[in-house]
Amino acid sequence: MTIGEFLVIYERNHVAFLKSRRNTSQRLQKYVGQLAAIHLSDLTKLQVLDWFHAIEPAKGGSAANHAIEDLHSMYTKANDWDLYDGKNPAARVKKFPKQSRERFVLAHEMPWLLKVLADEMPRIETYFLCLLLTGARRDEARLMKWTHLDLDHALWHKPTTKTGVPHTIPLPPQLVSRFPYRNRCFLPRRSPEGYRPRCIKQSGRASYHEP
Repeated sequence: MTIGEFLVIYERNHVAFLKSRRNTSQRLQKYVGQLAAIHLSDLTKLQVLDWFHAIEPAKGGSAANHAIEDLHSMYTKANDWDLYDGKNPAARVKKFPKQSRERFVLAHEMPWLLKVLADEMPRIETYFLCLLLTGARRDEARLMKWTHLDLDHALWHKPTTKTGVPHTIPLPPQLVSRFPYRNRCFLPRRSPEGYRPRCIKQSGRASYHEP
């Protein structure tokens, strides 16, 4: 069985059930797909290292690290499903060091940012205010549903987080006052995957529009 053939099985039986399935699937096709013609049992550690180190100059260390994690997970599943019984060629690969984020919104920039958001559609403004005021991750806010909110007590019950543990956080008054009006917030009405803003560049600045 080739890596490409197993990739189809892996996506259908594992990736499809992940919260991050869209991003994971895109990464798999973009990076692991480069190895598609190789048989599972024929991929060597040296081939993996060459592939891994070739990703970093073009896409960065983070992309390379995600790619090697995806490949390692694929081989682990292939072993679990009795489709491969050799060593994992993606094991014990030294990853590129993570670079901490050093850029934050500064105090003197906040009024300008709020002014720019005020010019956007109300749903877009509310989405980014939610990120700013709660510290939530993008997907956490995007996948928020009405059933997750307790507006009477100003609470947001997150059914799952990055660590896989449910979490409840308080909602600031600025957000609570927006949520009762469904036509003025970003919460989904019918889509099970929530609202996904799409960033485009327009007139020399980044703006956000509904897809």
